[in-house]
Formats: sequence, C-alpha cells, structure tokens
Amino acid sequence: MKSRPFRAVTLAMAITSLAAVAACGSGGAGDEASGPVDVEFWGWAPGYEKSVELFNASHPGTKVTYSKISPGSKGGYTKMLSAVKAGNAPCLASVGFETLPTFAAAGALQDATAAAAPHAKEYAPWAFAQSSVAGHTYGLPVDIAPMALIYRKDLFTKYGITQPPRTWDEYAADAATIHAADPNAYITYFGNDAYNFAGLAWQAGAKWFTTGGDRWTVDLDDPATKKVTAFWQNLIDKKLVKTVPSFDTALYKGMGE
Repeated sequence: MKSRPFRAVTLAMAITSLAAVAACGSGGAGDEASGPVDVEFWGWAPGYEKSVELFNASHPGTKVTYSKISPGSKGGYTKMLSAVKAGNAPCLASVGFETLPTFAAAGALQDATAAAAPHAKEYAPWAFAQSSVAGHTYGLPVDIAPMALIYRKDLFTKYGITQPPRTWDEYAADAATIHAADPNAYITYFGNDAYNFAGLAWQAGAKWFTTGGDRWTVDLDDPATKKVTAFWQNLIDKKLVKTVPSFDTALYKGMGE
C-alpha cells in the first residue's frame, strides 16, 4: 500500500454523548453539595484529558477526575454497566448515541432533562435529540462527526486528476485512474467498519431500522443498501481499493507511507 489520496474519515452523524450515569458516587453530579463537588468521568476519546484539565482550572468549585477506559464496544460499556450494578459508577461517561437506549432501558442513566434543557439552543436540533430517549434527555452531544472527503491534492495532480470527484461515478473513475498509473496506489481502502458502511448507506437513503406501532422493522436488503454494496464490491473486485481491517496497524502504516 503506497499512497492514499482519499479517505472517508469517521462516520456519518455519529454522536457520542456525555451521559449522567446512575449510581454516581457521593458528592457527584446528582447530589446536593454544599462544598466542592467531585465528578468522576469515564471516556476514551483523544483530548478528554486536556479538556478536563482546562475545565478544572476554570471551575475551582468542581473537580473532575478523568479515567480513560477501553472504547465502548471493546469493553468500556460492559465496565460501565457492571459499575452501575455494583453501585460505584462514574458520574459522567461517554456513551454513543446508538447505545444510549440500551443504557436507558437497563436503568443505567440518570434523567438530565432539566439540567440539559437550557443548553438545547447550543446544538442543532437533530444532534440534541440524539441524546434523548422516550422524551427524556440523558446527556449532551460532544462528538458530532460528519463523513468527509479528504484527499491529497498533490497526488491527484500527479495522476492527472484536476478536481476532486463530485459524484460516485467520478470517484470510481478516479480510482481506476490512480491504480492504473501506480499499481501500488489506491484511492482509499475498504475495511470492516460497520459505521462507515452505515453512513454510506444512510447517505443513499437506506433506513435499516424503523418502527411501526410497537414493532421494530429491520431491513438490510433494501435497494439503497444494495446500491452501495454493489458500488464497493465492484471496486473491490477490480482491486481499485485496498482491503484491510479498519483500525489495523497495517492501515495506519499504509497511510503513513
């Protein structure tokens, strides 16, 4: 894997919420306190340590202690839920919007509707709504990540591409141009990150999960999803994109090279 002029970074409309967790220790966010307040916060995103440091410096009446844990699906969520059951959960935790309903259903969150309401105007309505379940708000959005097209202009120029692709057809054509010019170069990679694929399917109009009455409907075989699948499968079959596991060491090594 040589050069990567393009990469779709992160996922479509992914939101991580700072959620108030049930069974927060004494002196935490859910308690009435007459003195300094200690707040324990669990999360994993880069930069939280610095954010906590800046917050503590500007809020002398509150001390936030940050503990970095494994990303949610890699063990962090299990640790949080276990802590709630044991009665020693943190006051705040980073919970993905897609997992928030699971925590709410498990009784693992404190209702923060009243505390969050004054801040609703600071967010896009749809973003703020993602931190709510069944009319109750459990946190605030802290990581709203759109899917973006990032490319190396110098490499596009090298391969005779004068402007970035504006359509998926142009994208496929550029992928062929790049790989034909250099068999070790690929326009991007296709990994096993379900979030990225979900974002692309969403962009195409797919609705994998819907509700009707008291029932869930799951549909992963709709025309939009098939269209996205066929597009990427075609690039994979023609070896115009690199196939490598998402977040794998080989992926980052290839990007660096």
